Amino acid sequence: MKNYFNKQVDSDSKEISIKIKQWVKTYFRLPDEGCVVMVSELTCADEGCPDIETVISILMKPEAKILKINKPTALIRIHDIQALGEKHLAENII
Repeated sequence: MKNYFNKQVDSDSKEISIKIKQWVKTYFRLPDEGCVVMVSELTCADEGCPDIETVISILMKPEAKILKINKPTALIRIHDIQALGEKHLAENII
């Protein structure tokens, strides 16, 4: 079985994940209580899939939302979250 999680975690990666979580909570106006935002960097071996993608999970009752950005967490900037939000809000996903 392949390991699809990118295991390279350092202090910079943790700081970037925290920043991404803050951007997501702010942009989507998510509550502090009852909502968990998780940021994961995954390696994909499937054809047509980016080598590394960032998966943002928003866990809030009654369901979870999964959002993906086709780049590593280190390359994500606030405009990526805004673009993701515009796309998903237009599709009524969030």
